[in-house]
Amino acid sequence: MAQAQTEAAEELNVVTARAEQISAEAMEFQRLTELRSAAVQRAAHARAAKHTRHVHRQVGDVASRLRARLAAEVDQAAEEVQAATLNARRLTQDAEDLVTEAESRAARRLEEAEQSARMLREAVAGEVIRAQREAGDASRSAREEALAELAEARAEAERTREQVRRSVEAAKAEVAELESYRDEITAELGQLSG
Repeated sequence: MAQAQTEAAEELNVVTARAEQISAEAMEFQRLTELRSAAVQRAAHARAAKHTRHVHRQVGDVASRLRARLAAEVDQAAEEVQAATLNARRLTQDAEDLVTEAESRAARRLEEAEQSARMLREAVAGEVIRAQREAGDASRSAREEALAELAEARAEAERTREQVRRSVEAAKAEVAELESYRDEITAELGQLSG
């Protein structure tokens, strides 16, 4: 019984540590995404201002259209980055919720196992041989239940890690797409000013 509880506690600690690591990675990804978005916006604004001044001296009407288009693209990029950030936060919260739920279930299972063991110890006074057999059966059953719960917690943690990984990859792809789109806009502006 004590070994089963120790193994269950160790497995729970491993799952909890991994979930905390996943949460930290998701938060770091969110921070980097926000920094990259800010840098992209600053660079885009700086280039747009310089090019707008040049084009404005040549063709005022063309400059107005380009400024409007660039502002719309920057706004759209900011909205997409914000959506990716919110998604990363949601995934982090989901991971934390899953870990909390797994911890709660594991604690309940351990408490139930301890309560069963106490009841068996109280019954030993009158029926030692029978109680020992029942205690052996109950101990095996409690161990099997604890192992099943730990297996479920591991599976949930693995699913959570996979979801966070997919979200991070999707967010990276979105950022790469936005950077590529920004480069295309910059190239178009360069051709117009050329």
